[in-house]
Amino acid sequence: MIMKMRFFLRTTIALTFCSPLLLALNATAATSTRGEVQMAAGLCQPFVPTNEIRYSATGMRNAGTSTVYAICSLAGTWYADSENGGASYISLKVRNTATAPQSVSCTARPGYAYGATNNQLSMPLTLTIQPGGFQSFSWNSTTAGGRMRNPNFTCALKPGIEIQYAERTYSEDVGT
Repeated sequence: MIMKMRFFLRTTIALTFCSPLLLALNATAATSTRGEVQMAAGLCQPFVPTNEIRYSATGMRNAGTSTVYAICSLAGTWYADSENGGASYISLKVRNTATAPQSVSCTARPGYAYGATNNQLSMPLTLTIQPGGFQSFSWNSTTAGGRMRNPNFTCALKPGIEIQYAERTYSEDVGT
């Protein structure tokens, strides 16, 4: 009888300590949606050095008289999104400081220049911005074929156009 009792206690104690471990093996990973914003002053630069670009706390503005081409590169998080491998949404906030409406063109590239075809995809977008107004150039992972790991933007900045900031949204595995 004592032997049976010892076996029962050992089994009960072992199951008590091991059950959470067994459940953890079958649990699915939890994700959390994260968003990051990066200001243009530290994010963007002109293709060719020029005196026409003015950096300020609010962004990077073309203060000259001719179009300036700029590139902005968002920081990537490798395997941030366990399903798609990158951002689910990216955008670039642009402002018109000129006195007339301006047509602005920006192109997003969802990733690095090698690897899968969708990493080399160019996604151009042109928007008209009213004087003193703002527009958001936005792209999502569906448009990009599923992956936006290290997104980059290129924009043709006409005089008076200011890039203010870029943002990205992604899912992060936060455990179980």
